[in-house]
Amino acid sequence: MEEEETSWILTDCGLSVRKSRTQLHRVKLSPKCCDGLQGSELDAHQSFSKVPRRLPEVRLVLLGERETGKSSAGNTILGKTGFFQAEEVTEECTRQQAEVAMRAVTVVDTPGWEGGVAGATPERVKREIVNSVALCPPGPHALLLTLRVDTLVMAGHVKEHLELLGEGVWRHTILLFTHGDQLRAGVDIEQHIQGGGRDLQWLLEKCRGRYHVISSVGGGGKGNGGTSDVTELLQKVEKMAVMNRCEAFSGLVQEVRDLSRQRNEKFNQRLKEMGDKMARQEAELKNMREREMKSIRWIFDRKKKVKSPGKADIQREEEEDEDRRIGEKKNDIGELEERMRWLTEDKEREIQDLIIEKERIRVALNQSTRERDKAMLDLELKEREIEELKERTDEQQLKLLDLERASVDNEHERKTEGGNH
Repeated sequence: MEEEETSWILTDCGLSVRKSRTQLHRVKLSPKCCDGLQGSELDAHQSFSKVPRRLPEVRLVLLGERETGKSSAGNTILGKTGFFQAEEVTEECTRQQAEVAMRAVTVVDTPGWEGGVAGATPERVKREIVNSVALCPPGPHALLLTLRVDTLVMAGHVKEHLELLGEGVWRHTILLFTHGDQLRAGVDIEQHIQGGGRDLQWLLEKCRGRYHVISSVGGGGKGNGGTSDVTELLQKVEKMAVMNRCEAFSGLVQEVRDLSRQRNEKFNQRLKEMGDKMARQEAELKNMREREMKSIRWIFDRKKKVKSPGKADIQREEEEDEDRRIGEKKNDIGELEERMRWLTEDKEREIQDLIIEKERIRVALNQSTRERDKAMLDLELKEREIEELKERTDEQQLKLLDLERASVDNEHERKTEGGNH
């Protein structure tokens, strides 16, 4: 444990000046857990292990297969068993809030998808998964992917459902191992991950080594207290938020980014196809010109030859025929050049239209970004107002305490004077 005084607290809306004294707990990963991660993943581990800055509000969404302990994990995080109905099947998204470790924590519980067979999850459940992030605006700081420690993981099945929220969902995802009390005797979570197979290793790499283990029975992980376990999880969420520049996950922003990326890919593909087609047409035109030039040179060479007497009329007719053919070929070349010019102008217009469409998408994306920044700014202003109100309340309470103390002192003095008389 290390005590550190901080004067800046980074929130999801920006920086706000605060003076606080916090107890910071450094979470260290065992080297065994990092054996499967190299390069950028190892750098992410090192960055993820830095001391976080506490967020005044933490928004979480629980995702996972059915019966992986999402509701129980939500109760454990919020510190009370009655928030989510752990004994019943979750049919629709549910949001609950509580104050945990001096933070306002919002947790959204979601219906679980079907395990095993691909495509078995009802469309209703998929819609609930997609809509879950909208229940904690402007978006969750973390998506907690619940995995039972006593169940095998199918990475392809998890990817299919998690990426319903977009390919960028992994930047905001933490693996949350539930039923930590079910770990075999003598096996810790690092050893469990090490022997969990390729699918589990793949998921851990996609999440850049972010994971946490929690017990869905009794409120804590194996051998750990529930409160410290939850505090550690919140600190990991805050570390990830710092790595993401405190940008909350937003389905709308992700959708706009995916749409822009898809449009850019289509634009580049069409541009490449048009370029290849124009190159082929230019090559064909060049070959045709070369063949015509060879034919013309052959005709001129033939005219230079000595003409046989008595065959002047026949040769003249042949020359006239050749002249006509040359004229027709020149006309054909002219038509081809005109057609090539029209094709080139048409392709240039298509390219210009694509450039205009791309610019329109960029403007729409910038507009969405400005609207999000404005919403963040409004939220920051409200937080500052709340902070100022708290400070004024504290000042009033201090004044009341001073008045009470002065009243007690006066009463004591009166009693003392009365006793002396």
